[in-house]
Amino acid sequence: MKRIWITFLFLFLAAQPSMAALYGDGRQTVTTGGTAVALSAAEQLFSELTVCAETNNTGIIVVGLTPVAALATREGVPLNAGDCWSTYRHGDLRNILIDTTIDTDGVTFSWALGVE
Repeated sequence: MKRIWITFLFLFLAAQPSMAALYGDGRQTVTTGGTAVALSAAEQLFSELTVCAETNNTGIIVVGLTPVAALATREGVPLNAGDCWSTYRHGDLRNILIDTTIDTDGVTFSWALGVE
């Protein structure tokens, strides 16, 4: 009986997702204003995401899906320094883009991946 319980416990723990993959945070900057950048180059799924414009930004950051543009057409959600935007829909950080009116402005972000 003890062997069955230990085997069950091992299989249960092995089937659980890694805690490191359930939440995280990061920072992204736009080197050249007018050139959109993804929050992540690698796949990172999320079910909750909060993006905040850095408090020392001097321009306007826009965040959104393709396309975003901070300059001429102003597409995306505009954020002034310190403003935040959140979503509670499933997505991938590679598909969330930012752009800015001023070179090197950026954002910080936190994400979580809910367990279904």
